[in-house]
Amino acid sequence: MCVRLRFGCWLAVVAAVVPVLLSGCRAVGPNYRRPDVQAPAEFRGQPPAAAATAAQAPELAWRDVYRDPQLQALIAEALANNYDVRIAISRVDQARAVAAQARAGFFPTLNGEYGGFRGYNAELGNPVSANKNVTSNSAIGALNAAWVLDVWGGIRRQNEADVALYLASDEGRRDVMVILVGELAQAYFELLALDRDLAIAQQMTVSFRGSLKMFEEQLRGGVASTLDTSRAAAALTQVQADLPKFTRQIALQENLICLLVGRHPGPVARGQPMLEQKLADIPAGLPSSLLERRPDIRQAEQNLRAANAQIGVATANLLPQFSLTGLGGSVNQKLSAFGGDATGVASIGGVVTAPLFNGGLLWAKRKQAIAARNEARLQYQQKVLTAFKEVADALVAKDTYAEQRAFQEQTVKSLEKAVDVANKRYLVEKASYFEIIDAQQQLYSAALSLTQTQLAQLTQVVQFYGALGGGWEDHPVFPPAPVAAVPGAVMPVPAAAPADVLPLPPPPVPGK
Repeated sequence: MCVRLRFGCWLAVVAAVVPVLLSGCRAVGPNYRRPDVQAPAEFRGQPPAAAATAAQAPELAWRDVYRDPQLQALIAEALANNYDVRIAISRVDQARAVAAQARAGFFPTLNGEYGGFRGYNAELGNPVSANKNVTSNSAIGALNAAWVLDVWGGIRRQNEADVALYLASDEGRRDVMVILVGELAQAYFELLALDRDLAIAQQMTVSFRGSLKMFEEQLRGGVASTLDTSRAAAALTQVQADLPKFTRQIALQENLICLLVGRHPGPVARGQPMLEQKLADIPAGLPSSLLERRPDIRQAEQNLRAANAQIGVATANLLPQFSLTGLGGSVNQKLSAFGGDATGVASIGGVVTAPLFNGGLLWAKRKQAIAARNEARLQYQQKVLTAFKEVADALVAKDTYAEQRAFQEQTVKSLEKAVDVANKRYLVEKASYFEIIDAQQQLYSAALSLTQTQLAQLTQVVQFYGALGGGWEDHPVFPPAPVAAVPGAVMPVPAAAPADVLPLPPPPVPGK
C-alpha cells in the first residue's frame, strides 16, 4: 500500500510540474502572420464620391436584399434542406472531431490491465527457467500511464493546424450558403423571365394571327396574294414554335429550383412579377473590408494558418521526443490479483527517442510542409485578387445594364409604333405585307431582348451581393409563407399577358 501511495504522489507531482515547465517552451516552426495584401483604394466602377466616404458596408441579411416573400420562403427552405448545406455541416462536425483528437495529445494516457494465467514453467504468461517442471497460477492488476511531453511544441502546432482546419470548414459551410442563396435567387429570377417570355410569345401569337386573318380576307376579296397569306402563316408558326419551347424551359427551371430547395421536382409558386422586383441598393464599402466579409477568403486564410502550423509539426519530428511512463498495481500467485497474498508493483521512468537515420524522410516531409504553406499563401492571395475582380465586374455592369435597358425600351416603343403605322398603311394600300410582318418580327425580337436585359439587371445585384460575401445566416428563421408559397402549389402561367409585359398593339382590324 505504501508503494502505491508513493507512486501516486510521484504521478501527481509530475502532472503538476511538467505543464508549467512546458508552458514556457516556445513551439518550433514559424508563427502565423497574415500575408500582406495591397488592397486598392477603391473598387473599379465605384463612384469617387462613394469611395471617398465609404466605410464598412452594412451586413445586409438576404431578406433585406431579396424582398419577394415567395423568394424569401424558397431561400429559407433551401438553407434548411439543401443537400450541399447539409453535407457542409457534416464536414464541420468531422473537423470538430479531428480538432478534439488533437487536443487529446496534451494529456497523458491511462490504461487498466488485468490478467489471470495458469502456466507450465511460466509466470504471468511468460516462460521462466526452473530446475523442475512446475505448474503455477498467477494474476496481475495494474494501471499503465504514458505521457509524451510536448517539449518542442509539435503537439501544440498540430492542435493549431486542426483548429484552423475546423474553422476553415465552418467558413466553407458559410460559403456554400452564400453560393446557394445566389444560385437560388438567380434561378428564381430566370424563372420569372421565362414567364415573361412566354407571355410575350402568347401576345405576339394573337398579333400574328390577326395579321394572317386580315391577309386571308384580303385574298378572298382579290386584293392580297397567296404570297401574303403564306408569309403571314409562316411568321405565325415561327412564334407558335416558341410556346412549347418556353413551356419546356419553365418546367426545367422549376425542377432546378426544387433541387436547390431539397424537394422533388414539381411546380414552383411565383411571387412578384419580374418588373416589380425591388432589390436593395447595396453599398460596396472599402476594398480592405472585403477580406473580413467573404467566407471563402476567411476559409483560404484558415487553410494557410493550418499549413503554416504543419511546418512546426514537421520540425518537431526532427528533434528528440521525451515520454514519461508509469506502472502501479499488484501481482498474486493466485488467479486473483487482489487477494491477501498480492504483492504491490510500481515503476516510473522516462524515455528519450531520437531519430538518427531515416534516409532523409523527415527532412523531406519538412520541405513538403514548407512548399504546402507557400501554395496555401498563393491561393489566399489569388482568392483576394479574384474577390476584388468580382466586385469590380458587378459595379461596372450596374451602370452599363441600366443604360442598355433604357435604349432597348426606346427601341420597343418605336417598334410598337411602327407596327401600328404599318397596319394602317396597309389598309389604305400604301404599304406592303412585308412591312407589317417585318415590323412585328422586329418587335418580337426586341421585346425578348429587353427581357434578357431586365433579367441581367437583377442577376447583377445577385452577383454583386455574393461578391461582397453576403447572403448567409447561421440560424435562418422561416418567414410567414404567403398563400401561394405552399410547397408544390401550382402557379399556372396566365393565358393573358401579365401586368409586367410591355403593351403591344392590338391585332389589325381585317378588311376595309
